[in-house]
Formats: sequence, structure tokens, C-alpha cells
Amino acid sequence: MSSAWRRLAWCTPLVALLFQWACGTGGGADAGEQDVGETLRPPFVDTYDEPDHADVSADVSADVSEDTANGRVLDPVAIRACFDDLSCDERFVVAHRGVRAEGVPENSLASLHLAAEAGVPMVEVDIRRSADGVHFLLHDTTLDRTTTGSGEARALSWAEISTATLLRAEAGNPDAAQIPTLEQALALAAELGLALYLDVKDADPASFVTLLERYDAFDWALVRRGVPFLQEVRALAPSAWVMPPVLSVEEATGARDALGGALRIVELGKPTADPALTAALVEAGFVVQQDVMVGGDALFLARGLTRGWDAYLEAGVRLLQSDAAPGLVTYLAAP
Repeated sequence: MSSAWRRLAWCTPLVALLFQWACGTGGGADAGEQDVGETLRPPFVDTYDEPDHADVSADVSADVSEDTANGRVLDPVAIRACFDDLSCDERFVVAHRGVRAEGVPENSLASLHLAAEAGVPMVEVDIRRSADGVHFLLHDTTLDRTTTGSGEARALSWAEISTATLLRAEAGNPDAAQIPTLEQALALAAELGLALYLDVKDADPASFVTLLERYDAFDWALVRRGVPFLQEVRALAPSAWVMPPVLSVEEATGARDALGGALRIVELGKPTADPALTAALVEAGFVVQQDVMVGGDALFLARGLTRGWDAYLEAGVRLLQSDAAPGLVTYLAAP
């Protein structure tokens, strides 16, 4: 097993204590419930806090076996192909901002490498653009939280942005330290066989589509944004794989109509499982993606329990975005 994999990190002890308080304390699993904590959870290490409410679990992953991590064959087009096939009911895991670890920050090229090593088929990254039009990976509107730089990303040139490095990066590892461009992320994902989930925060539709076209990425790069941006993308690339966030069946069907009737997947923008709404979306012909950090990862981190994940799975969610993606992959693969 590689040294990078052994260093996979979890959330801060303080956050873990908060999860224990929120989810209940106590020893093992409830009666009849699987306790996978001892087999999936490595020790806690320090990391930086996240301001995003949906990212409550911060840096997490799981200690999966080398056979599980390296033996899985990754096929970047398999997810869309499955979702387009009405007879396919497979579930897939997305690593939220990559698989992060000690020395491997969010939205870094190194976090893509760890995802591939862990057998996680898809990685979510956040897309922004510089003042001079370079698309790059960054979650926040400013550089302050995650890099050595400061200031609003959109107001800075790429030359200014690229002089900064990512905080908490492993010394001597440029894939962990540098702020990647979208083009670098696309090239690496294609090399590793990863699908990408592009959470577009700020982008120019034309140059964004040009990059996807350059890497033949329309079948393996899922574009998440509101309907107006997705309409612009589809006008330039009718086959682009797109996903809007929705909170109701009416929103989902309205988005499908606005996108010319060609919309298969939507993000259910709620933090916890909603079986009734998920079932209604599935009945309306949609595949549902949902973030499982609040309702699933939190309980797993606090007590090593999987019932939070089970709630999303039983509701019918097919694409699950997680901060504990390697652990969730292992759980789904268990007999």
C-alpha cells in the first residue's frame, strides 16, 4: 500500500466531537446495524476547517485494502452510460473536492490521484476563472482560505493566482501544492480514467466548452450549474452532460423543458435523504444525485455507522457525493 494512501486523513477532533454530540454517543452499533468503524476509519489528524455548510466532515477518507483500491478498473464513461440505460440500476460515488488527506488538499491534482488509487470512479471539483479568462480549480470566491494567496479570484490574473500554492500541501509534491487549471484536471482525469463532476462557480461558457471538447469529455465530465448556464453550454455542445440543482419535481421538469427535453440527471439540493421526493423524481424519469455529507458521512465519522448512507440508498439516490468516498465505495462493494 502506498505511503500516500496510509496518510489519508479525517476531520479535526473538534468536528468529530461535535458529530458525536449530534449523532449520539456510545459504544458500538445499534442492534442489527453494521459497525464498520474499526475496519474503515484511520486515526484522526489535524486539518483546516471548511466554511461550506455541506462540507461538515472536512478531510475524510477510508483505509481500504490495496486490492480494492488498485484492482478496480475505472471507466470514465460508465456512469453516464449506466444512467442513460434504463435497465441499469448501479450506484456511483463522487469524491467531494477529491480524496483529501494529510498533505493532499482539496481541489488538487494529488486528490485526483488518491481517488483513482482508491477506486472512486468520479471526482467533484470546483471551477472558477481568473480576470484574464483562465479556468482553474477553487471552491471559494477568494484565495484566502485554501491558498497562500489572497483576494477575489475573479479580480486576479492567472499570473497572480498561479504564484500562490495550496495550504497544507505535502512538501516537494507539486501535484499537491499547485492550483490546477481546469485543463490540467481534464488531462489528468482522462489519463487516470476518472469521471469528473464540474461544479461551476464562475466560467465563460464558450471557452469552458472548448476545453471539454478538446479532451472529448462530454460523456465523462458532468457539468453542474443553474439552467441559464447549462442552456448556454448545450447551445454550444448539444451532447454535453449537464445537471441542475432542484428542490421539486416541478423544478426538474421545468429544467428539462428549458434544456430541450434532454435532461436525465438532477441534483436534489437537500442535505438529508427525502424518500418521497426522490421517488417522485425517479417516477418522472430522472436519476437523482445528492450530497451525503450531512446525513450520511457525519454519522459514519462519529460512530462508524452506515445507516445515514443507507437512508440515501434506500431512497433511490444513484450518484452519492461524499467526503468519505473511499469508505463509501468499500461499503457499496461489500457483499
